[in-house]
Amino acid sequence: MLKDISHKNFEELLEDVKGNRIRTYILFSNKGLGKTTYMKNLSINFENTEYIDFLDVSEDFFKTQNIIELKYFQIELFFKYLKKKYGISNKFILLDNIDYLFTTLKPSEIKNFFDKFKTQVYKNGLMIALSNIRALSIEKSLLESSFPSSNIIKLGGELINGKN
Repeated sequence: MLKDISHKNFEELLEDVKGNRIRTYILFSNKGLGKTTYMKNLSINFENTEYIDFLDVSEDFFKTQNIIELKYFQIELFFKYLKKKYGISNKFILLDNIDYLFTTLKPSEIKNFFDKFKTQVYKNGLMIALSNIRALSIEKSLLESSFPSSNIIKLGGELINGKN
């Protein structure tokens, strides 16, 4: 687990990502602890990164998937969309504000999301920012998943049960 999220550590992450089999990362914390600010700062300070607010591109996602409204989040369609849109990008993608997609999922489905997220391949890496929404058991599902703890960046303290 990356505990110190300094720019030096992020530089190391960017260098290591090409040699890693798993190129997906999760930036995780409670609401309001600075995930968006951190990602925006990274995109300003590192030219090989791109910050994307999913709320700004979600209309494109729903249109390309022929989804009129979000009744049920289809994980496979989401990964297919990300792969097509960002899979061969020359930049490390920083994807923010996808939390609302989880509101239609059960905890077992959230765990399934994390298990599948680890298997996704992006040329130069992809990091999603997630808030710990207790009612959805996001943190618990993350801990129960097979997503590698070394690819989780936690803002503001330890994960429940001290997984690090």
